[in-house]
Formats: sequence, structure tokens, C-alpha cells
Amino acid sequence: MKTKVNLFRLLALSGVLGAASYVASAVTPENINLTVLANKKILLESNIPQKIAKMEIKNLETFEIVYSEKYPLSAAQKTVYNLSNLPDGNYSMVLRHDNLVYEKEIQLSDGATRLVKESTYSEPVFESAKRRLSVKYANLNGNKVTVTISNGSDTFFTDNIDITKGFSRDYVLKYFESGQYYVTLVSGDRTYNYNLFIN
Repeated sequence: MKTKVNLFRLLALSGVLGAASYVASAVTPENINLTVLANKKILLESNIPQKIAKMEIKNLETFEIVYSEKYPLSAAQKTVYNLSNLPDGNYSMVLRHDNLVYEKEIQLSDGATRLVKESTYSEPVFESAKRRLSVKYANLNGNKVTVTISNGSDTFFTDNIDITKGFSRDYVLKYFESGQYYVTLVSGDRTYNYNLFIN
């Protein structure tokens, strides 16, 4: 039998949603900078000591990942990426560390590099154990956020979060039947999914 959980009952009986301010490891976007240089080169500058980062370069026309590497960032680090061996086209350069993402879309043509658009955003952190779900989100762009829990066909819970800053929320799921569920967080035009299994 399917059990749909009433929002008020879930909150009142479980005592969840104690909202707390959350900042992604106290790291601000100004700590990392990607600069487009001449001759198909990109300069990465960072001022984040002792952090492991992942750089990924993807061809946006074929969706092929042409470069992927994990490496430690260090204070006052400068790294130049030479993209001269790549064919002309549109690419994305994405640098991730912790749950922060720095993304630049670039166009390579005739030996030159042009910046198309850039963005910095955070990715949520989902954790679950013992019928509890924790959602942490830095919300760098101040978007309204919606968290839903469904089984793929029915939505059992929706939380519309009007806090336009980082938050950490805990959900008690003791009234949910055992099985597979899907958690979706929507922030602006970005959607993040998390598979949740309740024993």
C-alpha cells in the first residue's frame, strides 16, 4: 500500500527542518579564477591551500570529455592549459572542488579563444542514514529552492525553501515505507538528483 506523507504531519511529528546557515567550506568564488589567454590557452589561478580539485574539459558538440584530471590546489597556484591541439569548436572547462563548480564555456577558432559565458555555482550535498536525509546547499546565486521526494511516479513530499542563502536541512523519514525513492533539488535552472533507499 502506498503511503503519502502529509507535509504538516511530517514536520510536526518528526521535528525536522531546523534550518541552519550553510557555506560551502568557507570558500568564495574569488578564490579561483579562469582567464582566457591568446593562442588557445587558459590560465587557472587559485588561492586555496590543500584542496583536491578536478578539471574537466568537454567538447560541447560531441559531448566527448577530452581532458580530465584530479590534482591538489595550492596557495597562489598558476596553471596554464594549452588547448592548441584541440580542433576548433565549443568547449566547457569545469573545475570542481568540494561542492563548488567554476564553469567557462569557450569557443576555439582560427587559433583564438573566445569566452562565451561563465558561471559559478554550488552543488548540494545529500546524506542519508537510519531513515534520515540531510540536504546541504550553499546556494551561491540566491535562488529559491525546491526539494521533492518521490518514487518515480508519485511525489510524497515537497519542500519549497524561500531562504536565498545557504542552508542545511534534515528530514526524518520514519513514516516512509521501505523502498527506492528519488530526491530532487531544483535551484534556478539547475536540477540535482539523489537516489535514496529506505530499509
